[in-house]
Amino acid sequence: TFTREWESEALADKLWTSPAIVGDTLYVSTFDGHIRALSAETGGLLNWSFKAEAGFSSSPVIYDDTIFVGSFDRHLYAIEIGSDEPLWRFPREKPAGNWFWAAPEVNEGIVYAGCLDGTLYAIDARTGEEKWSYETQDERGKPSPIVSSPVLMDNLLIVVNEAGFVYAFNLDGKLANEEPISVGDDVRSSFSAHEGRVYIRGEKNKLYVVDIGDREVSQPISLTIEE
Repeated sequence: TFTREWESEALADKLWTSPAIVGDTLYVSTFDGHIRALSAETGGLLNWSFKAEAGFSSSPVIYDDTIFVGSFDRHLYAIEIGSDEPLWRFPREKPAGNWFWAAPEVNEGIVYAGCLDGTLYAIDARTGEEKWSYETQDERGKPSPIVSSPVLMDNLLIVVNEAGFVYAFNLDGKLANEEPISVGDDVRSSFSAHEGRVYIRGEKNKLYVVDIGDREVSQPISLTIEE
């Protein structure tokens, strides 16, 4: 059985994202624009916190003692743990076309962040400089929001946009396949990737398995339980 160890009244009605954990400390991004640090053992608030001008839209990701998180001000923030000022925010000047809704992926000093304007960005984790970007599209050639977090698999970066197109990028930003693969369904949930296959739940409540190498989509599996 499971028992509730603690709950945080201080964060009531301020959370809609998942926490990140390092050691015995939880880090949470809140709807009212705070990054809070809590004891994983007791749930008590620790001394350090960070305040932004707008609420945070994504769950935090921690890499090299730095928190990366998207905000409703249409910027992605890098915040060193313990600092009162951001290390950087991206873009530096004009905001992005929409929110950074999904948690980013960080690998070997590069932050990969999808935006609701349909663009995937690769950003230097220390400087905030853009390395490359790519606009994902729907079947009509229009930008399609990136709602799900990117996933690394076998030195490929896998991105699925809301229109259900699966992109496989080499880490230099070039497409591993000439064209994205469509599952024929909208996608607004997280997905998994393992050994060349991507596992996706679509809005029709079906599971799709995409073979990146063969560019094939399996027969969808219904996730609806019939009574």
